[in-house]
Amino acid sequence: MPTKNKTYRLHRTLVLLGLLAMSGCSDIRLKPKDPELLTLGKFAEQVTKHLLDMNPSTYQSYQASLVEELSPDALTQLQANGHCAKSVSDAIKVAKNADKNGQRCIIQIESTSFPAQATSHGLVPIEVKGSSIKSENYISKGSSFDVLYFIGTNVKTKRPIVASVEIKQL
Repeated sequence: MPTKNKTYRLHRTLVLLGLLAMSGCSDIRLKPKDPELLTLGKFAEQVTKHLLDMNPSTYQSYQASLVEELSPDALTQLQANGHCAKSVSDAIKVAKNADKNGQRCIIQIESTSFPAQATSHGLVPIEVKGSSIKSENYISKGSSFDVLYFIGTNVKTKRPIVASVEIKQL
């Protein structure tokens, strides 16, 4: 009988292989102003806003969007590191707490770049840099962020999906 760790690794490997099989980006060549790349860049910016926004009025819906925008592995990784809500009830608690404390957030995207060629599996690396200003109880605090996404296209839905995320600075 396989151990829990072996079962987890097998499941994770199968999910990753499934994502790679569903990826339809292998024909993307990184050219400036390529409409497909610009679309993926906008998608990466959208995911960044959904990931970092802490406004009570949008937090729950943005966290719910991440379920469709991120692969299961990427979502699990971000949840484990505390970068997004672990459940719907968790998102509700965070939003209520943010509202109670007068927490607001402004996300400013400063640059979106394509730092390298697409991987052999067709995943496009997109780096999003910017700053966020968070205020709570009339005290504002600014910080910079730098997030690297590897994005593919889900063949079934024809929509972009984040296969993995590397948070360089938050």
